Amino acid sequence: MYNCSWKVVDLQAECKKLKLSYAGKKSDLVKRLDNYTKDAQPAETGALSDSVKSQDELIDVEVLVENHDFNQEDEEEEMVQNEYGKRVKASYIKFEEFLNLEAAVARLEESPFCGKSCPKLAYILLHQDDDTASIWYNSTEHDHTSEKYSSGINEVTKKQIEVLYKSFVNTATRIRLALRDRSEPYLPKKFESDPNLPNDLYIPGIVIPTNLQINNYLNNTLRPKLQGRTGKNKFSYGDLSSWIEANSIVPDNDHEPFVIDSLIHYNEKYPSLRLKAIYNYEFKPEILIADGAEAITNGFINAFNYKSIDEFNLVMCWAHVHRAIDTRTKSIDESLRSQIRTDINLIQLSPNNGWYEGFSVNIPSTDNGLESINGEIKLIHTLRTRLSVNAFLSNLENMLRHWSKYTLKEKIFVGSVSFSQQSWKLASSFLNSGNALIKKIGNSENFILLDKSDSILLNVDYVNSRYKKLENDKKINFDKLISFQSASKRVNLNTEDWSSSRFTCNFFFKNYYCSHIISLAVNQKLVVMPLKYNQKAIAPKAKSGRPAKAKACLVRQ
Repeated sequence: MYNCSWKVVDLQAECKKLKLSYAGKKSDLVKRLDNYTKDAQPAETGALSDSVKSQDELIDVEVLVENHDFNQEDEEEEMVQNEYGKRVKASYIKFEEFLNLEAAVARLEESPFCGKSCPKLAYILLHQDDDTASIWYNSTEHDHTSEKYSSGINEVTKKQIEVLYKSFVNTATRIRLALRDRSEPYLPKKFESDPNLPNDLYIPGIVIPTNLQINNYLNNTLRPKLQGRTGKNKFSYGDLSSWIEANSIVPDNDHEPFVIDSLIHYNEKYPSLRLKAIYNYEFKPEILIADGAEAITNGFINAFNYKSIDEFNLVMCWAHVHRAIDTRTKSIDESLRSQIRTDINLIQLSPNNGWYEGFSVNIPSTDNGLESINGEIKLIHTLRTRLSVNAFLSNLENMLRHWSKYTLKEKIFVGSVSFSQQSWKLASSFLNSGNALIKKIGNSENFILLDKSDSILLNVDYVNSRYKKLENDKKINFDKLISFQSASKRVNLNTEDWSSSRFTCNFFFKNYYCSHIISLAVNQKLVVMPLKYNQKAIAPKAKSGRPAKAKACLVRQ
């Protein structure tokens, strides 16, 4: 009946059913069951005949009730401490029996673990007769009142939520998806056979919260913290005075901001008054880039006591001019549109009475840099919200600290003009061309540079812009005058710092330097031309006639 084709588990189950020992190998189990079957077969036959005879008979069956007395073999006793610290008896009750130790350990690992302070205990009992084992629990009830329960969002996840929120990932769903990308150490695999690729975004300790938890943290903690609405609702003048006093000490770190001087005052003109008192300098800027905004212009006039718009330079951002041109010329043919834009760009480079490139020296043509700084303030530091005074001061410190560190590598301030190698080469070519002509205007430091071939119109009337006197000259017409104006360049030479001289060529208006300034500075001996840019020939000039053939080696030539 029983053979080796049976599974070990089935054989052991049969042994348990017949109350036989189920320890040993498969062959031992088969042999044990076969012997039991042979011995019990006659008795079963007799029992079967008796049962047939007594089909009409009812027999009382004893009901077995599990006994939990301390003297049972399935219970043991141990001395444990109660809640008052006194030792009392505690009984251990058998929970389950297993075929081996590994099965018992696996069963315990599947069970939920309790804290260290819980008095509920368990142990594994190894039986002496065979390899079986059993799990026993004590009769003490669970007690988790003293355990700490962690709820809400942990600190690692909170820091990542703040970083994501400042990076404009500001909705609960988007934050949760971004946290999920950072919670796994490996990238998701498409197939099981794919290798494990490390996740560069992985941050240990992230626990994915629910959308409700994220929204509660954003509304109740993070946004009030960033907007300065935590703690005291109002920031008083006393608090401002304390903040100023705490930040008035000059720090050792060059990138840490500090307060130079302060006074709580209602007059908006007070900063300029303090600058005059400290540095003996009246802060009154002469250039305004308002992009045509009348409100900004009027505020500038009122703030710095200007009487009219003619007392300062009102600069228009050239990028805004291009945008306005593109908006107004959308309905025009593309070829004609490009011609209009080219003509307007030429107007920028022409010295007229209105706007032109060079209208305000050392002032950028566009205000993209200012708008970039303004955008950085709104996007990174204030998050486009109106902050309270204390939050603004905290953000102001961070902004100044970051901007100071930018000057180390990212945004280095340049104090002088750096001339390119090409400019030095062009200057050397101009001086050594044999066609260069330099004229000085009177006793001033103004010079005119041009080629000798273009000097036909060079006279006092032209230099002093008396163009009407040139009308009688038959050799001169309007086109020649315009071409000559493009060919001749005027330089206002600065003898103390030649690199800061001013010039009237288009390249200088865009780059604040040009080769003509180098040519004039070298000619006036304000700077020495480096040898690597000197284009004079080292070899002597070749003689006329047929060149002689090379003679034999080591023969005096």
